[in-house]
Amino acid sequence: MIVRRAALAGIAATALARPAIGQSGLRALGELARRAAIYAIPIQELYRRRWRETVDLANPQPLQLNRLEHAAAPSAAAPDALLSSAWVELTGEPMFLTLPDMGARSYSFAVVDMFGDTIDHVSRRHYGGRPPPHVLFGPSWANPPPWGVRAIHATSNFVQLAGRIVVDGPPDLGASRAVQARVLFETPATRNERRVREARELMPSGTVAPDEPVASWPEPRDGDPWDLFVVAARVLGESPVPARDAEEVEAFAALKLRPGRRFDLLGFSPGERGAMLEGIAAARAEIGEATARSIRRIGAWRYPSPHPGDFGDDRLQRAIVATNDPLMPATAEAMTLVAQTDDGGAPLHGSRRYVLRFSPDGPPPTRAAWSLSVQGVTLGGARRDSGDPVDIPPGQADNLTIALHIVEPTGPLLDGAWRPPSVVPVD
Repeated sequence: MIVRRAALAGIAATALARPAIGQSGLRALGELARRAAIYAIPIQELYRRRWRETVDLANPQPLQLNRLEHAAAPSAAAPDALLSSAWVELTGEPMFLTLPDMGARSYSFAVVDMFGDTIDHVSRRHYGGRPPPHVLFGPSWANPPPWGVRAIHATSNFVQLAGRIVVDGPPDLGASRAVQARVLFETPATRNERRVREARELMPSGTVAPDEPVASWPEPRDGDPWDLFVVAARVLGESPVPARDAEEVEAFAALKLRPGRRFDLLGFSPGERGAMLEGIAAARAEIGEATARSIRRIGAWRYPSPHPGDFGDDRLQRAIVATNDPLMPATAEAMTLVAQTDDGGAPLHGSRRYVLRFSPDGPPPTRAAWSLSVQGVTLGGARRDSGDPVDIPPGQADNLTIALHIVEPTGPLLDGAWRPPSVVPVD
């Protein structure tokens, strides 16, 4: 007890001995905290998601690292697709992604790093119906990929692999599942053994599989505003800091936010902590205001925030997308328009009948297909050229949501020149 009291007295004496910074210094500290928060919020969102999906004991079906899990049916969030998901650790060895011949089917497998950037897509937009095999490397991996295999060089040692295989309505579900089952996500040893079996050669002997990675991250403290910096320091220590972020992250050292080090809140006076909390609050308010500005509305339809995939130095837009959904598809791959009111602004109600009438611009401009869902259930299958009116009968939930899902949208839709259909009650 005497030793502990002496230690506490020493800490207090150190705090008292440190000269207090003036108002200009507090403003500078708050501004730095604002910048750090905008940078760190996407990291926190990805960390929370990773923890929930791999560690959280309340999750009935946690994901194992480096295992690609497939959804057996479309969901309300993606009624036009079968989703696949994996959290991938690349510290020890790379992982191989091999897709079958996809024919005319639309698909997209996105690799998202822990900063919220989509590093690459394996998709129809890039490769047509016959995508080549890919290998995912960690940021420190220097070896070239095998012949005939394309490399995806990750910017963090942990990434999310998010796959979408488009389903052309309920009759296509069985065929979609069959394609999904042929997607392979393999370690180098597993891939080599499979290729040997396929060639009907003798199996190699003495191969020792590496230990499977285990998810063991601490639980995020969602009610603690300082957990933003705790998590950011932890995640930044998992991988080399990207070169483009090095100068910015180095500046965060003044906030005791250092990659791989414990965030040191005790190193600040109450006044300094207050200034930093104001900076964090200002960042969240700025993101909220920018989110509201970025959501475009045309008629009854709300468009998603722009998602370029790789945000580059646009850290604010990265934070906007991350707070909405860090795994939202890049706009060039897919986008969803949502209507919850009719053209007159009245809320959609399930007791009424509505009709969607396309303008002279026709159906959504796309290289692939589009579909319509009501309350998260696809109405019919994938549509391509039809611009006929769409009838939405009554009998749905009181508060109705209609969504247009567009795969590979093209210029007129992306730049706002295309006019979406009117939503009109007919009784």
